[in-house]
Amino acid sequence: LTVAVHPSLQNKGFGRQLLHYVMEDLAASGIAEMFLEVRDDNQSALALYTNLSFDKVGKRKKYYTTRTGQHIDACALRVRL
Repeated sequence: LTVAVHPSLQNKGFGRQLLHYVMEDLAASGIAEMFLEVRDDNQSALALYTNLSFDKVGKRKKYYTTRTGQHIDACALRVRL
């Protein structure tokens, strides 16, 4: 599953609202933790997840491949709900 905000709507709080809603819904359903992966060079997303109390729990080497064939590591993150 990939969740993204269109570039023209980024940095306007939509990603935060979406994640907050998902986290509340999961918690209400009895889910205790949420995990996700994010490119380790995506500083704005990492800042958002850190602000939402996600902790880095691992790294996936060469998890993403760019259009040019470059391999990018992913940070594995977890939050307790």
